[in-house]
Amino acid sequence: MLQWCPKWIAPNVLTFVGFLFTVLNFLMLSYYDYDFYASSGEHPEVPAVPQWVWGVAAFNIFLAYTLGKSALESFLNRCKEYCFYFFL
Repeated sequence: MLQWCPKWIAPNVLTFVGFLFTVLNFLMLSYYDYDFYASSGEHPEVPAVPQWVWGVAAFNIFLAYTLGKSALESFLNRCKEYCFYFFL
């Protein structure tokens, strides 16, 4: 995937864009399941998260880690730490 990116784009910019894909996942899943009740048996009134949301989330994670491979280790580690907090 990185061979399609122009060489003039800085590696840290690519990593930051990958981080933004993770933020997009967080916002998207928060919109569809704000209270994390969609998979709970105790709250059957809450609708399930649509299947396409999980597909988009998986693709965004793929893009985040593919773009993140190009950056310097220090910046990359910081972005991955923030990505971890979004998954909690």
